[in-house]
Amino acid sequence: MSATNAPRTLENERERRAETFVAGYLPPDDLVIDPSLQLHTEHDTDIDPISYEVLRSKLWNVNWDHQETIRRVSGSQVVVFGYDFNTSIQTEDGAGVCFGPGNLFFSGCADLVVKWTLEHRSMNVGIGEGDIFLQDDPWIGTNHQMDTAVYAPVFWEGRLFAWVYNVIHQRELGGVEPGGFTQQARDVYSEPTFFPPIKLVEAGRLREDVADAWVRRSRLAGS
Repeated sequence: MSATNAPRTLENERERRAETFVAGYLPPDDLVIDPSLQLHTEHDTDIDPISYEVLRSKLWNVNWDHQETIRRVSGSQVVVFGYDFNTSIQTEDGAGVCFGPGNLFFSGCADLVVKWTLEHRSMNVGIGEGDIFLQDDPWIGTNHQMDTAVYAPVFWEGRLFAWVYNVIHQRELGGVEPGGFTQQARDVYSEPTFFPPIKLVEAGRLREDVADAWVRRSRLAGS
């Protein structure tokens, strides 16, 4: 899959984004990304076996450290004991590179989330170094609203090189029943409110308004 620098307008952007909220997101063959976001698309297809194994092992261990850090600091039993989460590394345009040994289904949605973000956030609000995004929208890429993705772009020499991604089952995000499993729900709007990708951290600085909006809907907001 490649990226295109086709002309974009805010009106066209809103129309395309609104379609995904109704019908779900299906990435096009060529991602429509704002030209201001430069990608590191160069790659070497001829690599010797030893270098390949060194790089593969290094990526695996970086991703494993990511997963174990989350598991050790989490206060959620479904994460610590149930491994109801996963971590992964994606290429600059969202292709999977490395997945953790947790719940693989979670990282199976990572490509959709990253591609949607590239298409619908590169123009506005922008994707920059030090940014972190947050999302739990099933129409974009997750199982249900409690499975929340937090992910960040990685830049090298001023261009987008990769994405670091995790998704975790959060215990309580609101809805008509504690815990989010609503047996009598007539539709998804009876369950916890879902968020399409939003920027939680901008240039290394936490956006307190976004963080407050996220935790305020939870019965465990103060814990």
